[in-house]
Amino acid sequence: MRRIPVALALMSFLTLMLELLLTRVFDVILWTTTGYMVISCALLAFGMAGMYAVFRPWPADRNLRPALARLAVLFAIALLLIRPLINLNPFNLDIVGDQLLLQMAWFGGIYLTLVIPFFLSGLIFVRVFSVYASDIRRLYGWDLLGA
Repeated sequence: MRRIPVALALMSFLTLMLELLLTRVFDVILWTTTGYMVISCALLAFGMAGMYAVFRPWPADRNLRPALARLAVLFAIALLLIRPLINLNPFNLDIVGDQLLLQMAWFGGIYLTLVIPFFLSGLIFVRVFSVYASDIRRLYGWDLLGA
């Protein structure tokens, strides 16, 4: 149980840094209001993780550590794939008027690319907070320390 609070703080730090980095990057690349897109994307993904945990609750008798390790590895892979997937995406703001549906689909691909790491991060938080609910004060303190 000693490693989980530290891992939670690190996950909180990484998630916040990802959100800040993406906000700054998209403000420069696209336009100045895309910061709201990144924030809404993160909130949507956290909400989806919560709903996923409601519909697929974690059994009380199962060990959480292997699942958290898998989710952390998937989070790391998703982080590493953000840049190549967005670079491969042919979304072009200049031709949205000419090819609206196609450009909307490409923009949806960017949005999906951004949702995945936040969903995985949210799922880690949901699983830890639900399994160790009796120790929520200390865990939330570590979460705030990381953020």
